[in-house]
Amino acid sequence: MNPQTHTSILVFRNRERRFGLMLDQVREVLPAFEITATPGIAEKYVGLISLRGEVLPVLDAARFSNDTATKLRPQHQFVIARSGSQTVAVLVEDIVDLVERDNVVLERREFLENGVTGMQGVFLHEGEMVMLVNLDEMLPNPSKESATLMVDETELLAGEG
Repeated sequence: MNPQTHTSILVFRNRERRFGLMLDQVREVLPAFEITATPGIAEKYVGLISLRGEVLPVLDAARFSNDTATKLRPQHQFVIARSGSQTVAVLVEDIVDLVERDNVVLERREFLENGVTGMQGVFLHEGEMVMLVNLDEMLPNPSKESATLMVDETELLAGEG
């Protein structure tokens, strides 16, 4: 018999798709603010932000499913998430729910949707399919991408008040 495991997942929406992040990876949720465009940054990122002196790459949740980039709007939010030693801001359109349940069963489906990458699997919540993000796959590999994420921090930090 499998031991019961309690799982908490933050569910968010981008376009008509729902995604989830394990709550233990979420550091905070805050209103989105200006993103600094960074030439040469890896394609999966839309730029960088400076949050209390920490420079973070920004992933657009629309890119999880190869949608066009999200145009930043006042109602959008950043989910600041961490896996291992890496932290990232995920740009989302809307926070939907905090799902808390025992024994969440993830289905690994090869037929998710064409172009959907970096997902651990899917589960149903209130009749809707939620794709659980594999943050390890989405975050930069420090040994491979650190040079790509370098930026003149003085320029980025100058925008902080």
